[in-house]
Amino acid sequence: MFKATRRKLTLLYASLFFCLLLAFAAIVLMSSTWLILNELKQEVRLLAHEEAEEQQAVYTMKGVFIGNEEESEFEAEGSFYYVMDRNGVNVSASVPLRLQPAVMEAAQSWQEPAGTTKLIKTHLEKGQTVLFLLSSEPITDEAGLLATVYFGKDITSYYVLFCNSI
Repeated sequence: MFKATRRKLTLLYASLFFCLLLAFAAIVLMSSTWLILNELKQEVRLLAHEEAEEQQAVYTMKGVFIGNEEESEFEAEGSFYYVMDRNGVNVSASVPLRLQPAVMEAAQSWQEPAGTTKLIKTHLEKGQTVLFLLSSEPITDEAGLLATVYFGKDITSYYVLFCNSI
């Protein structure tokens, strides 16, 4: 009688311990994913602000927006930018060719206020799914809005790492 009760209690405690351990692991994974995503969003917002300041300085000095000489650095990080003037015309960009249509579509349909970051999921022509964060930052002068910088970062690898699927 005691052996059967001991076995049941051992099984019950082991099951309870396993469930608690599983819940702890799930909470740690979810909170880590949330923290990393928020860190990436903050990074994209900051880089969008920096790019807007840089573009505004160049525009103030030369009267035109120019491309960034450090395009290879952006591409190595998976980051990119797209500058659209107040009329919706592309005036400067550093976007990988495979992402250009998705970034242009997202920029043209942008509804969020400046400084917000949006997670965008898109499918490329070859059936590949790509996730990127996109943030906007206005470029203004005394006369008003000159252009808007859309700065993004490809985060597909983070999702594959943490979620193991897209």
